[in-house]
Amino acid sequence: MLSSKKGHNRISHILRGFRSLWPVGRNEQGYVLPWVLIFTMVAGLVIVPFLNYMQAGVRASYSQTFTMQEFYAADSGLEDALHKIKSDYSATTQLAADIDIHDTTLSVDSSAVFPERGVFQIGTELIYYSSKTDTEFTGCDRGYGSSHAASHDSGALVTVNLPESVDDTWEYGIENINGSDVGISIKNRWVLTGLETDTNGTEPNAALVVIGHMMDMTTTQLSGDIDEDDTTIPVASTVLFLPASADSPRVIRIEEELVQYTGVTATEFTGCTRGFDDTLAATHAAGRTVTANEVTYKTDMTYDNSHGVIKIDRVGAWLPSGFDYVPGSSNVATELDDPIFSAATSIPVASTLLFPDSGVLAIEDELIYYDSKDSDVFEDCIRGYDGTVAADHLTAGVPVSAEPTQTAHHGGTALTWDIPTPCPSFEELPRPSSIGGGSQPTDEFPIKRMVTFRFSPAAEPSGIFAWIRTTRNDIYLSWDTASRAYEVVSVATDQTMGTRTAVQGYINTSKLTGRVNQVFGDARAIGNSLIRGDPVRRDELHTQSNAFIDSSHGNAIPDGAEVEMAYLYWSGWRNTPWDVTGYTVADLGPMVNQVVFNGTPATADRVQALPNKASGGGNHGWSFSCFKNVTSMLQPEQSADITLSPSTALDSVTVRNTGGYDLDLRVTVLSGPAGGYVTFDGQTISVGDYDDFGIQGEAQLTSGDVAGDYVVRLEVTGSNDEGTVDGTVIDSYSWTVDPASIDITLSTVENPPEATVTKITTAATIDITNNTPNAPPGPQNNITIDGTTVAPGDTLEDIWYNSANPSDTISGAADDRSYEVNITCSDGMVKIEYGSTSVIIGEPGSQTTNGEYTLGLLDSNRFVTEADLGDEWSHAAWSLIVIYSHPDEDARQLFLYDDYTNVGNYADNFPAGYLEFDIGGFLAPADFDGVMTCFIGEGDPHYAANSHAPEGDYIELNGYKLPRTGSPYDDPYDDPDGLNPQDNVWNGISSVPGIEGSGSGEGIDIDAFWIEEPVINQGDTSATLKLDSGIDIWNIVYIFLAFRTDPVTLNTGSDVAIINFSS
Repeated sequence: MLSSKKGHNRISHILRGFRSLWPVGRNEQGYVLPWVLIFTMVAGLVIVPFLNYMQAGVRASYSQTFTMQEFYAADSGLEDALHKIKSDYSATTQLAADIDIHDTTLSVDSSAVFPERGVFQIGTELIYYSSKTDTEFTGCDRGYGSSHAASHDSGALVTVNLPESVDDTWEYGIENINGSDVGISIKNRWVLTGLETDTNGTEPNAALVVIGHMMDMTTTQLSGDIDEDDTTIPVASTVLFLPASADSPRVIRIEEELVQYTGVTATEFTGCTRGFDDTLAATHAAGRTVTANEVTYKTDMTYDNSHGVIKIDRVGAWLPSGFDYVPGSSNVATELDDPIFSAATSIPVASTLLFPDSGVLAIEDELIYYDSKDSDVFEDCIRGYDGTVAADHLTAGVPVSAEPTQTAHHGGTALTWDIPTPCPSFEELPRPSSIGGGSQPTDEFPIKRMVTFRFSPAAEPSGIFAWIRTTRNDIYLSWDTASRAYEVVSVATDQTMGTRTAVQGYINTSKLTGRVNQVFGDARAIGNSLIRGDPVRRDELHTQSNAFIDSSHGNAIPDGAEVEMAYLYWSGWRNTPWDVTGYTVADLGPMVNQVVFNGTPATADRVQALPNKASGGGNHGWSFSCFKNVTSMLQPEQSADITLSPSTALDSVTVRNTGGYDLDLRVTVLSGPAGGYVTFDGQTISVGDYDDFGIQGEAQLTSGDVAGDYVVRLEVTGSNDEGTVDGTVIDSYSWTVDPASIDITLSTVENPPEATVTKITTAATIDITNNTPNAPPGPQNNITIDGTTVAPGDTLEDIWYNSANPSDTISGAADDRSYEVNITCSDGMVKIEYGSTSVIIGEPGSQTTNGEYTLGLLDSNRFVTEADLGDEWSHAAWSLIVIYSHPDEDARQLFLYDDYTNVGNYADNFPAGYLEFDIGGFLAPADFDGVMTCFIGEGDPHYAANSHAPEGDYIELNGYKLPRTGSPYDDPYDDPDGLNPQDNVWNGISSVPGIEGSGSGEGIDIDAFWIEEPVINQGDTSATLKLDSGIDIWNIVYIFLAFRTDPVTLNTGSDVAIINFSS
């Protein structure tokens, strides 16, 4: 870090106490107005001539003449600093000899590019030097600023850079300018100084990224020669230019001439005023470039959702002097709800959420001031505001944009869109537009939003920047970190008289970027089935299956990758209830929403369910898709705070109706603990009592929370009824040997306050802290682990797990109280299970990427059972999508379509038998490639194309059927009718890597398809996907696409990030 010289900060002494300032300077269009502060000191008398803030990219123009040579010398120092800032100055050399902490003359290879005096850095030490020769720095003050003197070896790097961090300062000097020696100080100032408070720090939060950049200037070419009197300008095309009218003219530039136009055709600008804004009308030859005089500036904002919901109350941008905001050009907007006439003082709109309580809005070419608002209307409006013309707006749906507040700041203009309470969430800000007309995202990572506006003239505004403000202290502000603000002070000291002149300036710089937030990465999709057997009527249920991401299966995630998101899906078919008419997801979800993932119970974040139809159109059970975000299970936190409490483990069985009518059942609690009870189908039955039920689908019988054994009799009371109790048949048929009743025992067990810690990796190390309050004090507050007692406030460190000691139990000293425990993992990964909760923690940066993944049925609530086997619809499977970033990967656009959907001849929502939709938001580079993965249930090998359905089941992208010949995911490579034939693509055989032993009896397809030219070609921005079934019915769980996109030339409103969800 570079800082002011300790003990003798002459600059701050010179500047201290001066407050009376006044501006001079000249505003040149396309440049930034300089502001300069000059101090002249003679025998202690201080005169303050003027103040001027200077912006990068501009050489100061002064409108007054100063006779003092010190001023010109000081000004030369300011110009030198400006040049260094513009060129992003840095200088390096190497030590030519070893030095110790006492050396004050340092030999170097060359000092040619270094200032005559100043501060440089070696390692972490800052060193001030007062003079130099060609190969030496002399008069060195070691351990400058807050650094410490140290020894350095020959060859060590000697560097000087512009100060990088806020409040860092670099000083240097120039000798003998007009008889004066000049001392120059460059200090990094917070770019939002004077715009926002720094109470919450001057470093942006990495979770919220803001990047501002310009879109390319809109250009065309003259299609014919024009002279200085022509008022119609012929061009190749006007398609990208803004429309204009007599009330709302626009401006174009041809060479050095500005031309105002009031109309456009496809190939002409009409109603032109030549030599606009004091430029010179001139002749121009065909082929000359014609440029729009307005440019779009985009504030790209990206949030990784790591802090949950954040509320936004301000979006801002700063324009340097010479540039103007174009009224009505902001996309902070809503839509007109109904037509309005020019006299209307109420403006009905879709929403006023993003607008301040009062302010100015724009509709087409009219500005309107409103004094108040409701949720969907602006009230007390003044029409034709600020010199515009009140007009009728007769088209509902036209944009209504919020006009920013414009405030003078540092010689330019600060634009702020201030949003009152209730503030919108980040997600409610304007979305980026899709390039190819594809659907908008329904869920994203990272979340991308964008505020745009136009400015004029069409030039690069050096120093422009943008920022965003939230309502939270921990993530209060974020701004374009490519922007810098420097405070420069140049002090000239006359060598003879000793008089001094100080010149101070503020200089902004920014590096405009052509795109935003490039995230490079890819994804892996794996999965497997839980049902196999007969290819037509699958009849084998497996309680667990596995899949792999590793090099041996050709789908390894590269070393050094970071898991960004991980999504788990499971899907299947249930035969009860057979008819789900009238059922909701809330009714069906609890039957299927739990699994065991990698040994840890998991409950779905979302459940979708659909009725299934038989070939004749009748009811045929129901299918489901469950989703769980398992990112935290693959990328765990380092520590967990857990509460150990006494718990009660209940026991349960599932009763299912397997007959054609309601299952009439009497439930009698024969015995149990005093005060005990059981619950059946949501009803409580006390010990010694009974109740009668009619079961349509299935119901749970569960023991009560009083510890003990419950003996319960289940008796079929209806005639010709049949059911099962955890698979055991009971019925009332006289001709069967099955019993009409069954006695079962359910046990409720009281568990003490304890947790189990189990290693996940080969070895792991944890620390355990007892945070239980020691009040009242005593041994009852202690916990134990592996026989070791840990008292409140104490920590047991370095508990090591390996193959000989894979797990431990943490227990509280008393069975009737709770304990607060912190567990921190310093090496490897462990799983902590307590009560009905489990959590995974790991060492910093730990994550699960390559290896074996498993999904199993939860014993107490299986999402599929033996009763669901033996049908053509029988299927149960899972799939995991792991999304990662890695600097060596290409930039990719990822899409996930996961609306659970029936497709087929008997699907009510697709009477045509197919699904078709567009995907947009990518820009295909040369040698385009991509992978599409589909999770489909249920597929049948025997429903191939025939004379009634010659195309069979197929998937088509841009008119090309998949898989293409030579696809890496098809086998053999030269046979399109390999694993998944084009006319029977959903055949119950999965082609995605990582599945071992995939056959034709699985009933599900997790298939990957390679996409390349000519399916998608260079420059394409959208694609059409079609899935058709002329012979079968199946369900889409998800369609996942990973398309390589161009990371350099993309310069549009589209998102190029790691994940977009499109639906």
